[in-house]
Amino acid sequence: AETTAPRAIRHWVMRAIAAAEIVGAPNQVVELLTGELVSNAVVHGPEGGSVRVRLTVHGFLVRVEVTDEGTGRPTVLH
Repeated sequence: AETTAPRAIRHWVMRAIAAAEIVGAPNQVVELLTGELVSNAVVHGPEGGSVRVRLTVHGFLVRVEVTDEGTGRPTVLH
């Protein structure tokens, strides 16, 4: 979990989904949301821990999963 991780992962995801012919605004939205998730994992995960990203693309359905080694659970705020 390094401070450079969000940028690196955003670019990796952007290239991967572009290769699946998902371009334009949908590509940019997935890139932005991925960066936010990875940033949260880096900031709120344990220091020195790792962050894992899993990308699945089925047609035009994109799923990005981000996990860290923290034991806490996300809390939805209104």
